[in-house]
Amino acid sequence: MTPTETADFLALMAMIWRGVVVDEPTVAVWARFLSDITPEEAGAALELLAATRTFPPSIAEVRQAVARLRAPEVARLTAPEAWEQVRREIARVGSYGEPTGLAPLVRRAVDTLGWREICLSENPEAVRRQFLEVYETYRRRALEAAAVSPALRARLFPDLAAGEEAPVPVPCRPVGTREA
Repeated sequence: MTPTETADFLALMAMIWRGVVVDEPTVAVWARFLSDITPEEAGAALELLAATRTFPPSIAEVRQAVARLRAPEVARLTAPEAWEQVRREIARVGSYGEPTGLAPLVRRAVDTLGWREICLSENPEAVRRQFLEVYETYRRRALEAAAVSPALRARLFPDLAAGEEAPVPVPCRPVGTREA
């Protein structure tokens, strides 16, 4: 946003929350840190924040709200929902099928643990716990990457800035079957 757009944004914040200062130094700082955000994104983030917060947001909270709006699939899919995707794919594809119905972050977590290890584990509850931890770590990281400017994202998260690599399918047996 430009400094003028940022001043308008802060003025709107001041109408919603008491204590928001709209002076030249404040506008300059906010404009610097919101320069890569469009006024439309900022407005949508403000609508979200006004509906969910009783105190004025910080720059970081505005950027996090924009990140949630930019990447809704990342923000929306919880770790248990991601695990359910994995469970359904294991049941659907069988021993030699390729799991194609996984969201990108779910696939990344699966690839970290290993599709075969997930499918063949004799302790599914332990694998589930491991998956939930790995997925939540990737989810937090993706949200953090979405919250920062593109230049900072390229420096801090080069693997995410470059895009996801194509997953490698690994066959497994269906859930509920045991090794002989």
